[in-house]
Amino acid sequence: MNREDFLSHVGSLSIDRHILGGKRGAEENVKIKIIVPLLQCLGWDLLDDMHFEYVGADIVLFSEEKPSIIIETKSWGEVITDHLNQCLEYCFKLKTPWVIISTGQYTALYCALLNSDNLALTEPIIEFLYDELAGNNGQRLIERLDVLIGKQNFSDKNSELYSIVGKLLGDKTIEDAQKGFLLKATNYKANTKYLRLTEKEFFSLLTKHPKKLRDTLTFVYNETVNLPKLDKNISLRYRSKEIGLEYFLKKHPRNKKIGLFGIYPSSANIALGLEGWEELNISDSTFAKLKKIPRKAQSKEWAKSLIALLKSAIKEIK
Repeated sequence: MNREDFLSHVGSLSIDRHILGGKRGAEENVKIKIIVPLLQCLGWDLLDDMHFEYVGADIVLFSEEKPSIIIETKSWGEVITDHLNQCLEYCFKLKTPWVIISTGQYTALYCALLNSDNLALTEPIIEFLYDELAGNNGQRLIERLDVLIGKQNFSDKNSELYSIVGKLLGDKTIEDAQKGFLLKATNYKANTKYLRLTEKEFFSLLTKHPKKLRDTLTFVYNETVNLPKLDKNISLRYRSKEIGLEYFLKKHPRNKKIGLFGIYPSSANIALGLEGWEELNISDSTFAKLKKIPRKAQSKEWAKSLIALLKSAIKEIK
């Protein structure tokens, strides 16, 4: 399918009739009627390049006979960030860091090289809405996608895609990031215990630390579980290596969950989703304090300052 045919196809779709259909089969409709034609438009062959329901993933694009890009499709209107760490599991299984996730309404490209612990804390390389694809700038958007993930350009290590990721990695090189990712992928074991850290496992991991550090992190955890009371849109989240907080952002048409804070009991570190806090429009002074606070757990005084700062930040959310 060439670009003109694809744009004509997208323009002819009725979301209510062709995609939602009373909401039955919406996910499959997104995959078959939007995503597969888009991939074909970008040069990927339906028969030779696309493998469906491969190791659990909806679509896996193969390049040079290896898994290259994982594609997950969800129902129209779903919150994409809920599924990013499911995608990270597929990344490890298939040893490729590239993920496209789409509800049809919203589509984004992620790279696990940017954070191989928690994909939900990364920003997409490119994101777009269905309305952009079907609108007047659809041709320009297709051209941009072709540069980044078109079959002819994707495997080029000197491409703009790799240049963008290289800049986002900062001081780390792509080669080092790939080595680290592949090491994790090689050691990865897919099981429920790995994917969701329980409270019992959290405290079990703390036992390897000195008592002072255990007490500090126990205090942080006990205070953290009460923070959702400050804002109805904040909830606890349990990931493979952390327990923390996330914020449900109602932002039409892309509702999403934003990672705000995480405690890593094994390394005795914390993480702050600075991009998320910035998106929630907290004050510049509070944001600056979040950036500066040490990520390595320290004394009880450090813990009290951290919790006080999180409380202040939550109260400033607009």
